[in-house]
Amino acid sequence: MVQTGEEKWRKCHRKNERNLGGFLLSVVSTYRNWQKEILNSFVFGYSNGFVEGLNNLIKVIKRNAFGFRNFKRLRAKILLNHHYKKIGNEIG
Repeated sequence: MVQTGEEKWRKCHRKNERNLGGFLLSVVSTYRNWQKEILNSFVFGYSNGFVEGLNNLIKVIKRNAFGFRNFKRLRAKILLNHHYKKIGNEIG
């Protein structure tokens, strides 16, 4: 019989419940609150990492381009930066 991740977690938690310190109790509490989402992350291979990376890129550009008065220029800089991101900054 193959155990699922959830079954393994429950078995481990029951085994160590008496020995959990304050930090681990907060981990268990977080797991209980987000159990459905955490288990779904193992079942489905989706991630929002790409979107988070784009958001970070845009924030950096906004910081560096402070004072742009024209939204079209800011948008063009974001798109240009994203398009040529893979080229790198090497000289020569």
